[in-house]
Amino acid sequence: MGTSKHRFSSASQALRLGFIAVAIVAAGPLSCVTTDFAIKRWANTRPEADTNISAPVTPQAKPPSISVAKSSSADAGQPASTVAVGSNWQYAKWGMSPQELLQASNGVASETKRESDENKRSALLSAPYQSGPLEFTAFFIFNKQRQLNGIELELKNDDKCPGLVLALTSTYGPPKDTIKSDVTTTFKWWDETRGNVVAYFRIAGYSCRVEYWPLNQPGAPGGL
Repeated sequence: MGTSKHRFSSASQALRLGFIAVAIVAAGPLSCVTTDFAIKRWANTRPEADTNISAPVTPQAKPPSISVAKSSSADAGQPASTVAVGSNWQYAKWGMSPQELLQASNGVASETKRESDENKRSALLSAPYQSGPLEFTAFFIFNKQRQLNGIELELKNDDKCPGLVLALTSTYGPPKDTIKSDVTTTFKWWDETRGNVVAYFRIAGYSCRVEYWPLNQPGAPGGL
């Protein structure tokens, strides 16, 4: 009988201790456990895209742009020349004399010797010219009255002829006229802004060049 009372007393004591423990937990620690559980649950459900905010962001590189008619001669390591207002190509303007062009080029152009073409025009001056990765020799063509009426840009590296076509179409748009044969290709543009006819000539496996000459306006002598 005594043993039964002892067991009953022990059970009662344990039950009381259990209620006390529950009360203590409810008073404060339970809230801490609940808060900690909520934080862990939130952390596990966060998007992972924001976890590394210290990683540097590398901007996407832009493709290089090249322009045939707008680059300065200073790109080729030559003295900088000022593009004159109303000029047809860089520092050159149609009708200039050799002396006027030499002065306008600020020392970039120099005298050269080249045979006359079928129209009795002569390349009296030449100058280095560079537009982006494209390097040229520019020849200035004068008529019998020693007036500038043509410019030829000969590309120094024939492997870059496709890049030259890309530069021209980027500057002037699609060609207005195309002539192709087994060995030659000709593209033409009419640049009304600068008053030029622009032509690309390609001889397969040999060379390519760009030519500029005056654009004759409708109603003008020689015009449409």
